[in-house]
Amino acid sequence: MSDIHEMKLRQLDFSLLVIFQELYRSRRSTAAANRLRLSQPAISHALRRLIVARADHPQLRHGLQFDTYLALGHLIVSFAGDLVGTIDEYLTRKGLSRRVVASSPMFLAAFAAAAKCDLVVTAPRRLVERYATNFGLQVFELPFTPETFFMDIVRSQY
Repeated sequence: MSDIHEMKLRQLDFSLLVIFQELYRSRRSTAAANRLRLSQPAISHALRRLIVARADHPQLRHGLQFDTYLALGHLIVSFAGDLVGTIDEYLTRKGLSRRVVASSPMFLAAFAAAAKCDLVVTAPRRLVERYATNFGLQVFELPFTPETFFMDIVRSQY
């Protein structure tokens, strides 16, 4: 696994946090785009998701099908430690569910865990594109298109 200095943590795209905060506040991607002076497609692009898994994951040798995605063990990113995320809420509305078995408060910690076990992580495209290779992770497209979802962000009240 790569040294933490090689991962260039300073290059993390924290502008995504601003987008997530505005989406949470306004609850609509169009309103968030207007307030941030961005196009709605730019907001949608920031929220696109990919799936990462260790390169030799035994269940992903032949690609990623929707049923396989649902059956895999998932590690989600949750600051609160919840085992239900926005993808899970979307799947529930469709009468489906995936097998979430653990959570991590940070994406890079989730990537590190996925690199050492058979869990997969669904994460923002920008983070995946920047860090997946640092952890030796294989990247897959999400096998469905979820509706726009909202992310939470926490900050000091002071």
